[in-house]
Formats: sequence, structure tokens, C-alpha cells
Amino acid sequence: ATFEDPAAICRGVEEIKEAFRALRSLHPVSLSQPKCVDVHPQGESILLTFALHQQYCLPLYGHLRLRSLLEVTVQLRQMKEIPESEFLITGMIEFWNGKPLAWPYILYYPGRRLNGIISYRLTSWLL
Repeated sequence: ATFEDPAAICRGVEEIKEAFRALRSLHPVSLSQPKCVDVHPQGESILLTFALHQQYCLPLYGHLRLRSLLEVTVQLRQMKEIPESEFLITGMIEFWNGKPLAWPYILYYPGRRLNGIISYRLTSWLL
């Protein structure tokens, strides 16, 4: 599983969990209910797009209000011999202010990935 936003790329369940745990220190608040704005089947997965309106409290800055789009890729996982199934989230990409990630995307990838790794290692010690 992956999580991407303009600041970082997190890979694997542990990195993603730590990123969202650390995010709590910014006291996020939903200013409106997340709204599903698009559903796009992609073979064995489905791409869901949600509109978000969040507020964060940044040290030395104050409150930051941010509208974004969150694309969530889910895959139906059929459990053996169980008719009920569950969805498995395989990826999430957040577009701040609804804008695509910076282009050329590949040039920014190493720095964003490095930020994800460093954040994973440091926030568990600092927060």
C-alpha cells in the first residue's frame, strides 16, 4: 500500500500508520464531511475520489485550511469459501487544492520518498 501527497510518499502499512499517527499532532479537523465525487472502475480495482476540506494547526503558523482531493484505490478481496468480501486499500494520493502533483513528477519523487522515510523514522521518536 502507498500514500502520496505533495510532501511525502509513504510505502507499506507501518509507514502509512505512522504518518497518520504523527498527523494527529497537527490537530486535524474536517470542516465538512468528506464527499465521494467520482467512482472509476479499473479492472479488478476501483478508484474512488473524495473531496476533503481540512484544517490543521501548524506550529509558528497557526491554522491552515486546505481543500484537497483524495484518490483511493481499492481492490475487492474475496475471502476463501466466504461469500462476503472485503475491500483492500492499495493506494491513496492526496492532491492539495485539487491540483496534480508537481511535474515533472519523477524529478520530485526521490525527495518526497526520502521525506516519507525520514518522517517514519523520526516521528515515532519525537511525537
